[in-house]
Amino acid sequence: MQDKSWILVHILLNHFHPKKIKEFLNILPPDDAKKILSHDVPFSDINPIFVNPREFFKNIHYSWIVPLIQNLPSPIKELTISALPVPLASGLKKHLKIQNLNLTLPKRSSFFFLKNLYKQIHPPQLLPPEFLPKEPLSILLNFSRKDLMALVDFLGLYDLAEEVKHLVDQKSLRNVYACLDNKKMRFLRLCLHQRSKFKTPKLNLQKWNGNCDTLSQMLHQRGLYRLGKALCGSHPDFLWHLSKKFDTGRSALLEKHYTKQESPGITSGLIQQVIYAINSLQHKDKM
Repeated sequence: MQDKSWILVHILLNHFHPKKIKEFLNILPPDDAKKILSHDVPFSDINPIFVNPREFFKNIHYSWIVPLIQNLPSPIKELTISALPVPLASGLKKHLKIQNLNLTLPKRSSFFFLKNLYKQIHPPQLLPPEFLPKEPLSILLNFSRKDLMALVDFLGLYDLAEEVKHLVDQKSLRNVYACLDNKKMRFLRLCLHQRSKFKTPKLNLQKWNGNCDTLSQMLHQRGLYRLGKALCGSHPDFLWHLSKKFDTGRSALLEKHYTKQESPGITSGLIQQVIYAINSLQHKDKM
């Protein structure tokens, strides 16, 4: 049995026999009982075991679905897209250049296509988000894609702050500030007063062409880098669920910078930066 199976057994015991777990374990082979107890499982709610594919796909970026359906025969492709939640279906139709698709499937037919797609994208041993161990950044699984993108943009400002501290060219400074809205300017000022052990390569703003879109892209890449490093040591299934909220390109960058083991003296500091950025975003009106 895989880890997920032992965890599910523990959850079922918590739910159906919370006062007789010890008696149940005593009748099992010692190795099996040990494996069940090796997982700290405080949960007793069994509902997350029964996944609703429609709810699952509400948190998936459409780019993950493209490879699964782009080569299907047109009728099957259109039926599959029609079964998906509206935001996801809209992204797919735009990406695949499908127009005038207004099919409405019966509930049972819709479930058939969703279930088939779910089996293709969801690894069988993956833990539901509700059963994952609590981590400092667990709150990110509750974020919308829009919130995550804003967070990544804010994290990139830590890199900009390090550069600005040493930038003496006033014209370059004015060009940088002109590219930031009020919320980012306020957060940048906060970053200027923080110190970090985590050092990244310089942005080299001296070579920047002054284009605001270029600067935004540079900072966004740096934000993904910091987030990926902050996630080091997190449960791999946590990373899987979180990455599916991003498009495949950004997710690849997160996974590139992630490791199963945290970096001593680095990861904890980056986690604090992420939490600080989250708090600033959630209380931006008070900044």
